Amino acid sequence: MNLKKINTDFVGMMFDKKRKNQIGFMILDDEEIFISTNVMFYIIKREDCFIDFKDRTPFRGEYLIKEAEDGETAYLTNTIEIYENNQVRKVETEKDGRFEWIDPKLLKNFDLGATFKLGTGHKHNILYIYENDELVGGVLPVNRGGGGNHYE
Repeated sequence: MNLKKINTDFVGMMFDKKRKNQIGFMILDDEEIFISTNVMFYIIKREDCFIDFKDRTPFRGEYLIKEAEDGETAYLTNTIEIYENNQVRKVETEKDGRFEWIDPKLLKNFDLGATFKLGTGHKHNILYIYENDELVGGVLPVNRGGGGNHYE
């Protein structure tokens, strides 16, 4: 993960009156912290997080991490479309062809060799991102209407 860019993005958001309330965080344990926006989250080591959350109330999002355990292995396809003037890319499960559309720009801070799982517990299924077999983040799919669990 590009930790420098992640920290820079979040610090910038904290000083932006419109976006500062879109930031969430949760202390996972002595070593890791969960930080999020409205559309994605990262799990990073506390020592790598330079954001001061002392004046913020943590949220409870353990269910997001637990759901990742039940996710199905997925991959980015080469299928790209334009939706509301933005490029979206199809993510599909290996097992049954279930798919969602994601904004590929949201993957910019993750390693190129990252692997994916598609969650099953939400109306729109979270794309969970792994680096070296460790959960490091997640991205919400683009809401194109009609709910989740799309099949071809």
